[in-house]
Amino acid sequence: MNKQEQAAEQLFGEALDLPPDQRQVFLDRMCADKPALRRMVEDLLDENDRLSGFLSQPAYIQASAAQMASQTLVWAPGKRLLERYAITGRLGVGGMGVVYRARDEKLDRDIAIKMLQRGVLASDEARARFRREARALAKLNHAHIAAVYDVIEHDGADCIVMELVAGESLAAKLRGGALPMREATTIALQVAEALEEAHEQGVIHRDLKPANVMITPKGQAKVLDFGLARLLGPVDVTQTMAETVGVMGTPLYMSPEQVIGQKADARSDLWSLGVTYYESLTGIAPFRRPTTLAILRSITDETVQPLREMHPQTSLLAEQIVARALEKDPELRYQLARDLATDLRRVLRDLEPRRVTGSGTHAELVRGATVGAGPIRRIALRRIAFLAAALVVVGTILMVLGPVPATGNLESTQISFSNEAKLGPLLTDGARLYFESRNVPSAMSVSGGMIAPIPGLTGGMYLVDVIADGSKVLVWAQNMNN
Repeated sequence: MNKQEQAAEQLFGEALDLPPDQRQVFLDRMCADKPALRRMVEDLLDENDRLSGFLSQPAYIQASAAQMASQTLVWAPGKRLLERYAITGRLGVGGMGVVYRARDEKLDRDIAIKMLQRGVLASDEARARFRREARALAKLNHAHIAAVYDVIEHDGADCIVMELVAGESLAAKLRGGALPMREATTIALQVAEALEEAHEQGVIHRDLKPANVMITPKGQAKVLDFGLARLLGPVDVTQTMAETVGVMGTPLYMSPEQVIGQKADARSDLWSLGVTYYESLTGIAPFRRPTTLAILRSITDETVQPLREMHPQTSLLAEQIVARALEKDPELRYQLARDLATDLRRVLRDLEPRRVTGSGTHAELVRGATVGAGPIRRIALRRIAFLAAALVVVGTILMVLGPVPATGNLESTQISFSNEAKLGPLLTDGARLYFESRNVPSAMSVSGGMIAPIPGLTGGMYLVDVIADGSKVLVWAQNMNN
């Protein structure tokens, strides 16, 4: 290794200790007149970011490069572990240890071995919990979860033997900015499906973030590093922030209950997924602030800027999903990953092309039924005139008869958690309610839940009627011409 490579390694270790948003300033200062050196350091950081899902850097306390070197064994290519695993190279280094590429000679496959830094498991109790969690993880078998194959101890080091996932982390991908709606939603859905499987097996992640989501060359998401997960149930004792600092997650993605030291559960993972989905759609982490204290205060006290204020073209349903996932009170948040996944599938469904155009006549495809613009306008105007006349007759009758006193106790139940005004006529087919939300024809279940725009309809269209079975709706648009 020449002097420039040694300098690059040293600067890489120092930059790695800094929060990501401070690294560029550091390199500006240290490599002001050394562009070649800076490129070498940035290449090392890029590679580390690409593989950072394996590294799970602690939130507040990170070991320096020198400390890592003194506390962590260095295994050269050719090193054999348990006469089965042969080290073939080093993949990266992080706050919790070093990740090696290796070959499982018994099963003839490439693997990753995560060697934990000395001191991460400081007691026999911590080591026993680690092995118990690893056994729970080894039971997970899902297309979007990186498999854990084994947990071993070699030369006094505790190691996780895991699936080697090719590709790049979502964190590295987001360095290029926001993702297209379909791609961001697809990734979020795959992560939700992974969490659904893990939660059903009694495992929570506790440190979900873009760095722990790998995207394969085929565009498939793989959630890694459930190494900080704990088994759900009464044995999971709440710890204070002072006790969990450094191993309990990354501040930007921590849930409010984690921030204040309360017990985290499956809903904490769903909060972290909501933050990740927001960042994927906007390119901006919603709670990013200049200091850790400011981040934590923002998570517990501040409301994120609505998605559609930042990107008006964002799906209204996607905005509502994020709003529900980021409820400060866990009781108001998504309770199950399955429910969040269902709503994400609806976003993908609504992204399917449904608008069709005919020669000289604009038409809208509404739930599989094409309705021409000219007939809509004429029918709508006649119906409006009829409804107006009917209202006059009804009004006259009510004036003659007078008000009918209510009998019994009147009860009401709120079925929408959205504070948006619901305008226009309130229509129903018995199963759904139809109205205008944010000036867009929308619908929701009569039993409550998410409000979603009706596919194919846009602002400037007004509801007139709905067929009894809900297969077609009649709309009127002022900008449609005969």
